[in-house]
Amino acid sequence: MATTTLWLPTSRSMYPCARNLRYVGNLMSQTRSSVQINSEASIQLSPSDRQELLQQLRAVESDRIPHHLLPLLNHTTLSSVSWTIPDLVLILQVLLQLEKHTVLSQVLNALYPGPCGIDPFNQMLAINSRHGNVKVALDLYSMIEHLHIEPTIATCNIILQTCARGPKNDVHQAIDMYHHIQRHHHIEPNERTYANLILAHIRLDQWHEVHSILSKLSYAQERDIYKVYALAIQNCYQLWQYEAASRLFLFSLENLKKIPYNSHVLNTALAATARSLDAGKLDVLYRMLESNQEPDIYTFNTLISAYGNAGRFDGAWEIFCRMQTKMEPDVVTFNALLTACIRNHRMDRIQSVLLTMESKEIVWDVVTLNILLEACAMTCDVARADALWKSAQEIPHFRFQRRSIEALAKVYSQAEAYDRLCDFWKMDIASCRRHARSSKMLNFLSHACCRRADPQKGLEILQEFQKHGHRVSSVTYNYILEAFLVADQAASALKFLHTNMEQDKVHSTILSYSLLLRYFTRKKRYDRVLHTFDRFLSKRQTKKYSRLALWQFPVESLYILAARAAFAEKSHENIIRIFELSGKEDFSKIVQSELATLVMASCDQIDDWKTAVSLYDHLLDALDSTANVKMYDQVVKIVARVGEFEQALNFNGGEWYRSSRE
Repeated sequence: MATTTLWLPTSRSMYPCARNLRYVGNLMSQTRSSVQINSEASIQLSPSDRQELLQQLRAVESDRIPHHLLPLLNHTTLSSVSWTIPDLVLILQVLLQLEKHTVLSQVLNALYPGPCGIDPFNQMLAINSRHGNVKVALDLYSMIEHLHIEPTIATCNIILQTCARGPKNDVHQAIDMYHHIQRHHHIEPNERTYANLILAHIRLDQWHEVHSILSKLSYAQERDIYKVYALAIQNCYQLWQYEAASRLFLFSLENLKKIPYNSHVLNTALAATARSLDAGKLDVLYRMLESNQEPDIYTFNTLISAYGNAGRFDGAWEIFCRMQTKMEPDVVTFNALLTACIRNHRMDRIQSVLLTMESKEIVWDVVTLNILLEACAMTCDVARADALWKSAQEIPHFRFQRRSIEALAKVYSQAEAYDRLCDFWKMDIASCRRHARSSKMLNFLSHACCRRADPQKGLEILQEFQKHGHRVSSVTYNYILEAFLVADQAASALKFLHTNMEQDKVHSTILSYSLLLRYFTRKKRYDRVLHTFDRFLSKRQTKKYSRLALWQFPVESLYILAARAAFAEKSHENIIRIFELSGKEDFSKIVQSELATLVMASCDQIDDWKTAVSLYDHLLDALDSTANVKMYDQVVKIVARVGEFEQALNFNGGEWYRSSRE
């Protein structure tokens, strides 16, 4: 049966690139016009209709299926087509999301009439496992039992792997499923079964169960205990469980008589140990390795990288010296050493590494160039970076990576050589720009235009990237917005914010409004500060903006800038309103104290003793002793100036006056 690449609602293809969006929209409109949908009649899908349906299911989230597609997702229509396994998994996921379990069962019964083997279900489970959909895996297993199909060890392993690698709340399903299958089907577990079970217990922090399983396996002669360890270590590493992978490896070294691991497993364990919190295990691990077997060049390279990553450059250099007595290092060895220099800020050792590399006549590759450019970025050495780039161009058949171009751009940006960065983009790599178009590169260029106060150049670069279907982030838009402000083009900045950042897609963020408020404050245009702040509040209260992740960042700076502007404008009502609005936010005591100080200063200007007394009474529990005494003195002075002692003492029973200020 032919297969194609599976798409899932959670995969990257849920977000088609810009040049494909128009195609998807046209496709949906064509389907509406070409297929007349009648919910009471069955629809026979032609091959072209089938492809259009799949395209549309891939292009939208499963919980946002267009209404005109829902009648197509019925038993009669879906059963009229012989779907490939990946396409069928996509349809099953959509049906499960829509809670159409009856339709799902009918489709499977129609596609697999009569006695059905386990193979189609194993294929569906395997494809689904790559994307970790636990619900689909469990529902497929329920169908297997409902159809009285006997599962195999492959079925068990795939389901256990999906659950063990899935969300934390679903990990326990792996353990439950293991015991269920053992009780009802008596399937003999193999090494992968135990490795997946161990991973589930590790993710639930049940190490006593892990040790129990491994201890039982060590006494079973028929089990390949070494393979269980190897698979479990690799499973942990792939899920970023570095501490667990290192712990398993050391446990195996302590309890097994020999270490028959291949280089891949050894290097995985070493890399995991370097990334774990206890980097001191590296010494123990290395001594155990040397006593059990002779490390090869891959293990030495991994050890050097591990020591460098663990912040132990001297250990990495010692491993390198030992390695030279046993074998010749290669370019990967020197790349690991150079990386260790950078991670440990040992720039003084880079030259000695390069000299050793030259003495052994090892030509550096593109990875070496990337590492050296990273070092130049840390030291802001533009001349050195240009020399390295020129040397790389002279090496025969040398191919630059996108990362190389981004690394050189980072050097220029860190050294504030913004003119050189723009010239580099315009002249040096004009012939291979398509290899360098990335969000990182666009942000470097936008930042350079911002610092050069050249918003028009920034817009040109932005349009160039958008023309080629590049998705632009809010970071880029904020750089261009700031470029307008640096160039003192406030009107253009506001227009750019309204038309480019707040129309079809929201690209404005808290930082966008912070940039505007700081600019207007610096220019003493306090009326514009208050107007922009009000615009921010109105946007933030709408449903469209309140749910955006980039609008959930702290807003203390906006409130303080707005309050200072209101005080400068002598707008007492505005400053009180801003303070009242701040009560709905989760601000720190420092921010609350700053806002209260501005309100009290405003009260002092216009002799508003009622607001002053009310504010002090409200903040009694929030002020520290120093701020309490200072604000109390201000309140007393305001009350004394207007001569309203009797009314002030009667406010709230005089609690504010009698409270302790120690």
